[in-house]
Amino acid sequence: SRYAEQVPVCFAFETALWTYDGPGGWHFLTVPTSVSEQVRALGAGRHGNWGTVPVTAIIGGTQWKTSIFRDTKRGGYLLPVKGAVRKREQL
Repeated sequence: SRYAEQVPVCFAFETALWTYDGPGGWHFLTVPTSVSEQVRALGAGRHGNWGTVPVTAIIGGTQWKTSIFRDTKRGGYLLPVKGAVRKREQL
């Protein structure tokens, strides 16, 4: 059932913050390939528009709800990191 209870899954990883070179100055974390493969397997058939997956992200002491989305160039997922999080965590 699409309303079946979902069990939370947690992934921890370290990666570098980078800035998109296009308009907007977006900042991202690239989700490692091994984690991306697990996310893809867990979310089979349940992804949103543009391959998005809703997540609760945690960096340091900051937690927020967002979505990761498919990175067609790298084959994994990207996690956008908003300015308020970067400022709070001094990134």
